[in-house]
Amino acid sequence: MTRHCVAAFPGIALAIATASSAIAAPWQPAAPSPVPRFEGATAVVDGRLYAFGGFGAGGNLPAQANVDVYDPATNTWTGRAPMPRAVTHVQAAVVGSRVFLGGGFEGPSGGPPIAVVQVYDTLANTWSTTAVPDLPAPRASGGFVARGRFIHALGGLTPGRCVDTTNHWVLDTQNPAAGWAEAAPLPESRNHFQAVEWNGRVYVTGGQRGHDCGSTLLRSAHVYDPATNAWTNLPMLPVALSHHEPSVFVWNDHIVIGGGITGGAGAIASAIAFDLVRNRWTRRPDLPAARRSPLYQRIGDRLVYGTGGGGASGITATAELWVNRVRADAPRVLFLRGADRSGGFLEASDDPGRTAQLADIDDFTSGTVNRGWGELRTTLESEGFVVEQVKELAETASGPAQGLPYPITGALLEPYAAVVFGSNNARYEPPAVDAVIDWLRRGGGALFISDANFGGDWADAPTSDQAFLDRLGLRMNQDAGTYAITRAAGEFLVPDHPVFAGVNAIDGEGVSPAVLEALPIGATRALLARAKGQTRVNTPPFGPQNQGTLRPVTANDAALVVGGFDAGRYAVHYDRNTFFNAGGAGTDITRLDNRRYAINLFDWLARRAPGGALFADGFEVAR
Repeated sequence: MTRHCVAAFPGIALAIATASSAIAAPWQPAAPSPVPRFEGATAVVDGRLYAFGGFGAGGNLPAQANVDVYDPATNTWTGRAPMPRAVTHVQAAVVGSRVFLGGGFEGPSGGPPIAVVQVYDTLANTWSTTAVPDLPAPRASGGFVARGRFIHALGGLTPGRCVDTTNHWVLDTQNPAAGWAEAAPLPESRNHFQAVEWNGRVYVTGGQRGHDCGSTLLRSAHVYDPATNAWTNLPMLPVALSHHEPSVFVWNDHIVIGGGITGGAGAIASAIAFDLVRNRWTRRPDLPAARRSPLYQRIGDRLVYGTGGGGASGITATAELWVNRVRADAPRVLFLRGADRSGGFLEASDDPGRTAQLADIDDFTSGTVNRGWGELRTTLESEGFVVEQVKELAETASGPAQGLPYPITGALLEPYAAVVFGSNNARYEPPAVDAVIDWLRRGGGALFISDANFGGDWADAPTSDQAFLDRLGLRMNQDAGTYAITRAAGEFLVPDHPVFAGVNAIDGEGVSPAVLEALPIGATRALLARAKGQTRVNTPPFGPQNQGTLRPVTANDAALVVGGFDAGRYAVHYDRNTFFNAGGAGTDITRLDNRRYAINLFDWLARRAPGGALFADGFEVAR
C-alpha cells in the first residue's frame, strides 16, 4: 500500500519530540469522535467544531464522507449531512456560516485528487458542489483559507501524486462568477501544510515537498500581503514539520500548531507557536497523545485535541478526544534581565559566557549552559500570561559589566500585573525604588530571586535588588546549599497556601535564602518554607577572598516568603535554577513539581484565580 502518506525521514533530529516540555495543565478525556479519522478537515463555526471526511478505520484506509459536529458546552457529537464526495487531504475555509472544502484525494488509500469545491451550509445542513467554480486544476493537501470573503487556494499535490505546486488562486465568494484569479505564487512548492489568516494576511507554515515518490519535510514559513501581492519569508520553524493541516489555529496573536510528523516519527505530541507580534517561534506544552493530522482547535475558552493517525506508523485512525481550557484573563508579566556580560562570574571567564549565565526568557538553551528561562516563559504563555522582558545596560565597553539599571518608572510598570527581578546586577537608585514600591502598594506583584553567580564579584548579587527588599524588611543572602523542599517532610509551613496547590516538592541548586528583618508599616508576610542547612551572610567588604560568612540557618531564614504591601503582593524565592530549561546541570523547571509551582506562584502574584476548578459543566475533572 503506497498511498497513505507514510514517510520516514532518517537523520533529522527530533528537536521538538524529544526535548519538549511536560503538559502545563492536564487534558481531560471528552466524548470520542463517532468515527475514527485522520487527514480530514476541521472548522469552527458558532462555537462548535466540525470534522469533515478523512481516512476512516480499515486496512485499505477508506475515505469517508462523515460530517460530525462537537459541542464543547455539552460534550456531545452530532452527525450532520454527509459530504457529496468522500475525500481526504482537504482543508476548510469558513466564510460566515458556510464552510468551503477545496479539492482533496477521493477514494481509498488517498487518490485521485479532484478539483471540486464542496460548500456546506451549517445553518441549513445542506451541501452544494456548484455554488462556486471548481479549482482551476485538481489538487490535494494544499492550503485553503478564508481572508474575509476571499478564499485562497495554495500549493498542493497534482494528479501525479508526486509533484506539488506553487499555485496561488483567489476566489471572491461574493462574486463567484468571476472565477479563480491568479495571485503571487508561493515562494516554494509544498503540500501537507496549513494556511491561516491574521490581520488580513495569509500565513503558511511547514509542510513537505513530494509525496508518494519520496518527500522532504520543510521548516520554512511565509506570509502573503494582498496589498502588495507579495510573499515575505518568516523565521523558520524550530523543526521540519508536516501533516499538521487540521491542527493549526490563531489565538492571542499566535499561530498555534499541534501534532504532525517530524524527523523519523510516525506522529508527535509536540506543540509550537509563532508569535505574530514578536516574529519568533516558541514551544508549547506537550499534547496528550502523538497524532498525525489530528484535530486541534480553540473553541471559545476551550482547546479540543484528538482523532488523528496514531500507532507506531501514525496511520491508525483514532477517535479519542481531549479538552483543556485557555485562560480568559491575560495578565502581563515583565522580566528585568541583567546587562549582557554581567552574569556568571563563578562559571564564566569571558563576555559570551557571562551573558549565557543570565536567566533570559528568550533563551531555550539546555545542557551544560542551562541558564535560560525560555521554558518558564512558554509555561506562562500556555497559561494565558503575556510575557515581556527588558534588559539592563552594560556599564563598560569591555570586560565584566555590573550594568546600568533599566529606567524604571511608574508609567513602565503600570500595564503589568507582575514584575520579576530575576538576574539583575544593577544598583537601583531611590527614584526607581520609589516607583516599584508605589506600584506594588497600588496592587502590583513583584517576585525577587537572587543568586550568587551574578555580576563581577560576590558583592553584586546581594546588593542588586537589595534596595527594593530593604523597603519590605528582607535581606537576600548569598549562594549556599542545594536542597528540595517537600510537603512530606513537613517543610511547607503553610501547606494550604495557593502557591502549594497540587505541589509536593520543589527544589533549588545553589540556593540564596532571604532573612526576615523588621516588618515595615503596611506590609505583611508569611514564611512558607524555611531555609535548610547553611546560609552565607552578606558581610562586607566583599572580594575574591571574602565571600561572606557561612552560618547555620535560623528560624528567620526563608527559602520562600510571600507577603503583601497595602494592595500589592510580593514573593522572595530561594533560587532561580528552579525555573531553568530542562536538561541542564543542577535543577530545572521539569523536575519535581517546579512547573506547577511556577504557575501557582505567578497566578498568586497576578491576583488571578488559582488553577482550581476550571470547568463547571460536569464532564471534565477539575485540576
